[in-house]
Amino acid sequence: MVDAGSPTNRAKQLADTIYKCVEDMLRRPKGVRDWLEQLAREVAKKGKPLRWVTPLGLLVISIYQPAKVKNLSVVVNDRKRSVKLAVGDKNGIDEKKSANAVTANFVHSVDAAHLQLVALAAAKERIEMVSVHDCFATIAPDAARLNDIIRDQFIGLHKRHNWLSNIWVSAKRDGIKLPPFSNIGILDLEQVRKSFFAYR
Repeated sequence: MVDAGSPTNRAKQLADTIYKCVEDMLRRPKGVRDWLEQLAREVAKKGKPLRWVTPLGLLVISIYQPAKVKNLSVVVNDRKRSVKLAVGDKNGIDEKKSANAVTANFVHSVDAAHLQLVALAAAKERIEMVSVHDCFATIAPDAARLNDIIRDQFIGLHKRHNWLSNIWVSAKRDGIKLPPFSNIGILDLEQVRKSFFAYR
């Protein structure tokens, strides 16, 4: 427990406590994250990046190679300083970075696929839209219909495409023996249509 009156140098302790609470509340998403990180580590040990294909055919390659670093001597305010500069990549895969980045890359690829499907469906109905990441906007007369499209495409995307199976099949092809993620759950995606807070 962190005392609310603690000095600001306890911010990391507070962040760690919040993170632990979120993990305790969201055990299945934590399980997915842990499984993806383990897959990324196992593939990296074989010198390969974890990869998958989105429903629209985009190949995602989650590759993190060790940095090739050079030390440079520079003079700043008449004082000699040594500065490290990344000038490229070494061969091989950085196991730690690959594991740390895979969940974010996975989520971004899901968001990107959803965005593409929304844009295609909106264009088909001649609805002009703008988006930033997973936020969508259009003019007021088209807003209600665009909201329906966003929800329809989200539900359809996840009903038609098993993302975790896709990644597992790719890793298996690279010789990884980790079992598939099985604790999927029973979420009724149709509830997204009724959720007031989804895409508001």
